[in-house]
Amino acid sequence: MQDIHTHKEPLGLGGLFRTLFGIYSTHFWQIYSTAILLALIPMLVSLALLGPSATLKRFADTDLYHYLALETGLPEATGQSAEATGDESADDRTDTPAQTGTGDQSGGDQAAGTSAETGDGDQSDNAGQEAGGATQPSIDQDAPEAMGAWPSLSTRVAVEFVVHMLAIMFFGAATALFVFDLTSGKDARFSNNISTALLRVIPLILVNFITLPLILLGFLLLLVPGLWLFGVLCVTAPAVVIEGRVFSAIGRSAALTKGYRWPCLGYVLSLLIIVVFLTVSLTIVSGLSASLLAPLGETLSALLALLVSLILFALILPISVLASPVLYFRLRELKGDPA
Repeated sequence: MQDIHTHKEPLGLGGLFRTLFGIYSTHFWQIYSTAILLALIPMLVSLALLGPSATLKRFADTDLYHYLALETGLPEATGQSAEATGDESADDRTDTPAQTGTGDQSGGDQAAGTSAETGDGDQSDNAGQEAGGATQPSIDQDAPEAMGAWPSLSTRVAVEFVVHMLAIMFFGAATALFVFDLTSGKDARFSNNISTALLRVIPLILVNFITLPLILLGFLLLLVPGLWLFGVLCVTAPAVVIEGRVFSAIGRSAALTKGYRWPCLGYVLSLLIIVVFLTVSLTIVSGLSASLLAPLGETLSALLALLVSLILFALILPISVLASPVLYFRLRELKGDPA
């Protein structure tokens, strides 16, 4: 059987971009307000679990080790550590025997210094670590008092991550249904599809448990298979949300992308570059806002900087979630399967 796509119509990357940004600009306030509301949910959860300062760093700091260290040491002790270090150093110089508990009060300053090094090495090491890196709070200090009943860092991070992912999945489902209504000529409103979007979240989770490991395996074997699989599966989510499929959405995506997988990949990667650029810009602006607001006090400045981050993040999020449904409907058009 001859390939019916030998003289196929091109995917049209320019048309896809025009459609995506056209939908976003035409319905900006409806899309943007929904994005803010849904981005606010994980941010409020993070505030409740981590506090303002660590939440700001959670959304702006890309250094995972630094993020975990900051969260573990809540409340943030950057200034407190420096002050404590200075106080401890002064105490070591003036009253070292009393701190170290060696009991040798007649050995003189030199003996006291020696006993401090030998009798309480752990305290000296901790003081040296604080002096050398005051921006990394101690893991053991203040965490129980700060977190109350929450038992561990892993629990807090897991809860916040799950809420964050669920909010994004729900927004993606609601956006796909919104684009479907636009394409079908219906009255497109996010409020019309809340219940349907909620029902689609669980199927999306189930399908992602299959598709994400497949893509990851492809990348681990070789880069090209991973990219190819990404092109095959790039419209699985809209097939789940719009057609009500679950596992059969994988085959549906493969059928729709057949003959267009590398152009689909080029479209997704192009949008990824745009989103990464905007995200880096967001991080810079968030950092600058935090610095400018610092004189207002740690808590107030962190909350205001978080507000700036929320406003900017909600501008970027719709670009990511609009990409897949716009591509999905274009592929249906090319395959003679209009909405």
